[in-house]
Amino acid sequence: MAIYGGRVPFTLAGTPAPDGSDQPSAPEPGDRPGLRITTLDLPGRARVVRLDGEADMEQRGALDAALAAAVEDAPPRLVVDLARLDFCDSAGLNALLKVRREAAGIPVALAAPGPQMRRLLEITGAEQVFTVCDSVRRALAADGGGGTANGWVDGSAGGSAAGCASGGPGG
Repeated sequence: MAIYGGRVPFTLAGTPAPDGSDQPSAPEPGDRPGLRITTLDLPGRARVVRLDGEADMEQRGALDAALAAAVEDAPPRLVVDLARLDFCDSAGLNALLKVRREAAGIPVALAAPGPQMRRLLEITGAEQVFTVCDSVRRALAADGGGGTANGWVDGSAGGSAAGCASGGPGG
């Protein structure tokens, strides 16, 4: 059985796969969701890294490089926006843990993780080492900021650190 991006393709019992066989088919290379990484600088306040798509073993190198670059010049805070992250496996989580460890005193917050990411943080215990916030706005407010991030911020109320759960030091 083919495994793709941490998910196992399947068909319903008794339903043939698209190619007419009884075995599921792997997605075509052009159909792979991938990971889009976008960075936004808020001078003097934070750097926000938005992840769109899937953070898995295939994307690990690009994710490591983007996160390392995000903390290279020591921004006051790093916020990783997970609102559009559809899937994250252990490789993606390890990239987040690595940047937290290597950020050398830079607070790192995870913003708006979806249910799958929250579950991953919970079952691995990683929720204990990160500051996890309900939104980018709240992650920015957690350091006394507030305000918006050029349309990246959701409509939730900001201005306080409510909606954030702090893990260990640096998180």
